[in-house]
Amino acid sequence: MGEYKFTIERRAIYLASLRKGARRGQAAEACGVTSQCVRDYIERDPDFKDAIDEAEIAAHEAVENALWHKAKNGNVQAIVFWLTNRMPDKWQNVNRHEFRGQIAALSKGEVDLKLAQYDNLFAAMADFYGDQKALPEAETEGETVVEEVVMEGMGKTG
Repeated sequence: MGEYKFTIERRAIYLASLRKGARRGQAAEACGVTSQCVRDYIERDPDFKDAIDEAEIAAHEAVENALWHKAKNGNVQAIVFWLTNRMPDKWQNVNRHEFRGQIAALSKGEVDLKLAQYDNLFAAMADFYGDQKALPEAETEGETVVEEVVMEGMGKTG
């Protein structure tokens, strides 16, 4: 479609569509031109780009005003959204997770013991596998040997 198709009437429809919240491609379709036709026109008339920006800002402000009214009327989700986005230094959306059940705390000595056991396990595995980077394919003998190394590393023999 040539630029001749993007008449003053079509430009008015395009801008009105943007003010109502349409995306640029939707606005072009609404006035019967392609997005490329609009881009070509903007190159010829940079002031039209300013008009597009103003129309899009108007749509954003309409949504912002609707959000404001929802928040003022007690919509909790709107309130949270408004505060966390408009005043992020003061309001943050923090998720907290609650765990139920028993959580056992280890003493420093118990942690040190567990770490020493893991160090022994890793050392035994390194001795057993040498420079190999990965465990061998599962075989009956290999599984038994690995199990014995693991058991020895944990302070038990099996």
